[in-house]
Parts: sequence; structure tokens; C-alpha cells
Amino acid sequence: MSGVQDLPRLRALLGLDAWKWWRDRVRAELEAGRPIPATITHQKPTEAEREAANRLLGTPGVLGPVRIRSAELELMLRDAAIAEGLASCVVALDGPLVDRVAQRDAGVAAWNAVYGDANTTLAQLCPSANLREILTSGLLKRLAANQPQDAHLLVGQAASVMTRLQARPSMHLAELAAVAIGDAHALDRDRALGRFILRLTGWSGDDGVLAWRAAWSSLGIQVDAVSASTLTLNLRALGDVRLARVCESMIGEPIRLTARQLDRTDTSFSVRDRTVFVCENPTVIAAAASALGALCPPLVCVDGRATTPSLLLLRQLEREDALSGRRGLAGDRDRRGSPPPRSARGMAAHVTRSIASRR
Repeated sequence: MSGVQDLPRLRALLGLDAWKWWRDRVRAELEAGRPIPATITHQKPTEAEREAANRLLGTPGVLGPVRIRSAELELMLRDAAIAEGLASCVVALDGPLVDRVAQRDAGVAAWNAVYGDANTTLAQLCPSANLREILTSGLLKRLAANQPQDAHLLVGQAASVMTRLQARPSMHLAELAAVAIGDAHALDRDRALGRFILRLTGWSGDDGVLAWRAAWSSLGIQVDAVSASTLTLNLRALGDVRLARVCESMIGEPIRLTARQLDRTDTSFSVRDRTVFVCENPTVIAAAASALGALCPPLVCVDGRATTPSLLLLRQLEREDALSGRRGLAGDRDRRGSPPPRSARGMAAHVTRSIASRR
């Protein structure tokens, strides 16, 4: 091995764990393109590290920081016919050096290529201010986990989705993902691509499923309309709409409502002068239906972990509470025994916080 004449002896001297701090320091300097310092100091050595240094330097019993003078150590190794140069020692003991400077320059070049690609590919598909904010804030890097190749993929996929959005602005989210990307889950809420596209269109990034849902809805995209539901009892809808007739026909019996039924401008509920109870356990609704039937006050169940329909319904009830000013919400205690909020706004905030804490 170049520069090393006696590897076994070198390992016995500087290859010990007690010398790792020194080897790591030398490697860090060399890989950063800097010369090895004239003196390398270890301010707080362990007992084993101090003993190893004292044994090599012939300074038994010396306490305090360990100071290794590079020229003296290099001369000692050369005179003992062990190695020529400290750099060759580090390479022989711990492997080849990495050119961090070249690596950093390559990373900068790779990201510059990504930004150039994004400006070329997405410039005509989104407001330039939105794209500029995403690139300068480092959001694209974070979404791509700091991997340029993944960022290139995100840019290309975003262009495909946004081109589809312009050609056909009204469809279901999973349908859009399947047609544009070939993966029906590519735009799910926990995927980077969907967040990237929404930010390109001006979404602020507000947390919460309802804000995310509203952002897609503003683009004409329907999100998860029927896969989840919320359980209710004796909640009457208003108006001459199908939902009102369905709810009326099920008075006294539990009924599940989907986001498709709830996320409509013509959906409202007959709750004036009434208390709407909110519970976590579906068994509460089953027991109430059996014991009280049609006489039970309106009851909503969030199933322990509220779904999107549950949040949509609570938001609707909160809105109507704000208009009437005479209705409240009451709820059962959770498993920690916390008392429920007494207002519709408080209950909605309570459920929203509960969901956020379990993500």
C-alpha cells in the first residue's frame, strides 16, 4: 500500500478505537480540501484515549487535553519505517478519502439542473411567483428528500398532472392520479407530488384534511367522496333535497353519511333550538337508537378518530350554530376523562386537535 511500509504495526499504533478521534479529524480536514493542522487537540479525551496518546508520545501520567503535533507524529512513523505521511495512514486504516468539494460541486450542479428543468417545464403551467417561491424556499428539496433525481421526477410528474388539469379540470383525485401518473395513489395526502402541485397552484400549505380537500376542490377535483362516512342518529337535513328525504326516512335508526352527501352548498340541518350530541363510540348511537329511537336528540359519532365526513359535518353544524346563536354541542368524555367542549366551535376545534395529535 502506497505510503505504508508496515500495516500490522500501524494498526497496532493508530488503528485502535482510542485513536479514532484523531483519524476522524484528519479525514475531515483532508476531505474538505484543507491541509492537516499542525496540532490536533482533543479537549476532553476519555481515559483510554489519553492513555493511548501518552503511551505513543512517551508522556506517561500527563493529564488534560491531548495535543498531537502532526510533524512529530509523521517523523516518528517514518523513522520507525511504518508509514510515509499521515494521509496515507488514514487511508490505510479507514479506507479511501471522499472528495467532499467535488461532491458538493456536483450536488450544486445537479440542483441547478433541477431548477432549470422546473423553470422550463412548469413556467407555462403555474404562476411564476408560486414556482419561484417553491424553488427559493427549498420546498422542492424537502419534498424530494434532498435527492435531485427524485426532484426531477416530481417536476415531470407535476407537469403531467397540471397539463391534465388544464385539459379536463373536473374529475376525481384518484382518477387524475391514475390517468396522469399511472398510480391512483400518487396524489394522496401523504405523498409529496400532491403537495407540490397544490403549492404550485397557490395553496398556502395549511395543515388539516379539510384545508387540503378545499384546495383540490378549488381546482375542480373531487377528493375521497365515498370511501369514508360518519355515523349519525336523528339528524334531519333541510330543504327539498335527496339527503333530507333519506334522513327523514331513517329517523330512529342510525345512518351513515358520506363526504359526497355533506360537501354540498345546499346541505344544511334542522338543529335550531336543539342540542346536538357528539360521541366517540358507535355503541353509544346503537344503544341510543335501541332505547330512545326517534325520541333521541340528534347524535353524531366520530368513531374515535374522526374521518373527513365527520369533520365536514361538524363544520356545517358549527356554521349553523354561529348563525342561530342558540344551539350547542355536547359530547361524551374521552378515554382520558376529559370533559367535552360546550360549544360547536369548541367541539370542532377539539376533534380537529385530537386528529392532529394522532397523525
